[in-house]
Amino acid sequence: MHRILSLFVSLFLATYSFAHFHILLPEKTALQKDDIVVLNFKFGHPFECELEDALKPEKVIIINPKGQSIDITNRFNLAKEKIADKETLYFKGDFKVEQRGDYIVTAKSQPVWVATEKIYIQDTIKVVVHVQTQNNWDAGPRTEFELMPLSRPYGLLPGMVARFQINEQARKKLAPPNGWMFEMEKWNPVPPKNLPPNELITFTAKAEDDGMVTFSAPESGWWAITTEAKESEIIKNNTTSAIKQRSTFWYFVNPLPTP
Repeated sequence: MHRILSLFVSLFLATYSFAHFHILLPEKTALQKDDIVVLNFKFGHPFECELEDALKPEKVIIINPKGQSIDITNRFNLAKEKIADKETLYFKGDFKVEQRGDYIVTAKSQPVWVATEKIYIQDTIKVVVHVQTQNNWDAGPRTEFELMPLSRPYGLLPGMVARFQINEQARKKLAPPNGWMFEMEKWNPVPPKNLPPNELITFTAKAEDDGMVTFSAPESGWWAITTEAKESEIIKNNTTSAIKQRSTFWYFVNPLPTP
């Protein structure tokens, strides 16, 4: 099994590009106390639902409504699915919500070599799991590079504004030379029959003051907002290489109520 998985990884690394995003989503958006949350960790083009094999996240932590950090990395196991006649690998994990309130899930991907760019990328991905009552969605960062919600990242309808900010430590240490840019893209669980122009698939915005961004999702569904830091260095296989850190926040926009 290890040899087979290594082969998958080798093939997978050759296909990575910056147009791909890590996807970290709960299978349900409405949860009650004592429910089991199932999380899927995938990789690919979210809007097109073009997925590639994912590597196991390097670390996954949850911050519960009391502000306690819990490592759940070992709860993520290899899974596979078939979409549009293509089978891909991803990782599935779970945890029990023992309190009402907001659970912040943060995953860090492994450094991944992008052969075409001759650089590694590494992502920090966040999502808030809401359980019945509003409490703790605005908890402070626990990693070096995070997008922090400035508005509640759930209970949203199409057209409502969502605001995010890069955490202060990252703004001071990781700011790219040409300023912070953000990309926003929707997740489609099945490939769309007809694709719009690229500018209507991935939306782009430049940071406001202090690394803030404001976005109004035009329709319901899961949306990702992502930004990229400046290059730094990493030592892999006894070789010093360039690496770029990215940070993504996933949030859900509800459908408009039926009159």
